[in-house]
Amino acid sequence: MIEREIDIERKLATWCKTKGILFFKNSVEGRAGFPDRCAMIHGRSFFLELKAKGKRLRPNQLKWIATLRAHGFHADWVDNFEDGKRMLTEALLDR
Repeated sequence: MIEREIDIERKLATWCKTKGILFFKNSVEGRAGFPDRCAMIHGRSFFLELKAKGKRLRPNQLKWIATLRAHGFHADWVDNFEDGKRMLTEALLDR
């Protein structure tokens, strides 16, 4: 079964809670394409755009991910829970 975006979001939110990671839904007015979520722990952050399998990023979403990376932030996109969990673990917990 293909994971819907909302399913990925819920699974990641639940997993983050078990790890003590703050997992916020972003709402940046006037900034279309800004990543859906921000995960934070121990002074580290990760901006994450969520997509259902087979869905593509819009150009403004790609631009925001590139901009955040250029400013030294972890930023990426995922279309499944396991990849999201792996990215967050590597960036925020494996230190």
